[in-house]
Amino acid sequence: MAITPDGQVFVSDGYGNNRIVHFDANDNYVKEWGGLGIGRNEFSLPHAIDIDSKGRLYVADRNNARVQIYSQQGKLVDSWQNVVVPWGFWVKHGSDGADDEIWVCGCSPMPWLEHPDYPGAPLSCPPKDQLIMKFGTNGRMQQLWTIPKGTDGEEQPGDVNWLHCLALDSDGNVYLGDIIGKRAQKFVLRQRK
Repeated sequence: MAITPDGQVFVSDGYGNNRIVHFDANDNYVKEWGGLGIGRNEFSLPHAIDIDSKGRLYVADRNNARVQIYSQQGKLVDSWQNVVVPWGFWVKHGSDGADDEIWVCGCSPMPWLEHPDYPGAPLSCPPKDQLIMKFGTNGRMQQLWTIPKGTDGEEQPGDVNWLHCLALDSDGNVYLGDIIGKRAQKFVLRQRK
């Protein structure tokens, strides 16, 4: 869910409806867009949504292995394809919209299984790797981290087992949540010397 400063609410309704739903500040339905598919304005499990300083919506179109960026009116602005299978977002707002950081967690694109109706569209299954990526609002990757995968039931500190969500605090610490490990962990980023 993404909420604008004036209270508009945008929901990524991925498990079942494959759409984005917009509600006003009084919880009234405004509009929706999307539907199952691989084309423009279609989704295959829109798994997360966030908003940048300029009001653009970033949608984790997970099973299509792309990030789709929309205006609040539902107009497609940009699409970052085959860079990451996105599961979660965190937008770190900068001093102006140009220096926002778009943080994405997910895995490398790969054709895990094919959707019966959309050949080549991946379905979710255990990931082959686990990534944290930082992008500029222009879609250029600025940083990439790989996170060690834990062994089921034997995860150690620093292991993540099926990375699923992330958040950052005001000090730049990264918090990761994983499904199989059933936990959240805090990671402190260090500058290289």
